[in-house]
Amino acid sequence: MNKLALKEIIKEEIFNILKEENNEVKPTIASVKPNIASHISTIEKDLNDQGNNFKQISTKDKMVQILDLIVNKVKEHNPKFAQSATFKQAIRAFAKKHK
Repeated sequence: MNKLALKEIIKEEIFNILKEENNEVKPTIASVKPNIASHISTIEKDLNDQGNNFKQISTKDKMVQILDLIVNKVKEHNPKFAQSATFKQAIRAFAKKHK
């Protein structure tokens, strides 16, 4: 087998591997953690529709904007919780987890 034929076989194998990876079903939050609250799963389903918009988040500032949006929505709809020590602990735990 000559080098050109071998290169073509390798290219084809790589292409097939990448194709399989792209076709794999990506796990959702609910599938990874089966005891996730139903309202969190509902929010996740809404966010799944925004996949292309998430692709646009590519800088620190944009990431901070989206996280601020989430925090502000929690504050808006559950101000008592947003002022609690538990809320602050959750923010710290999130930051530590994604350090």
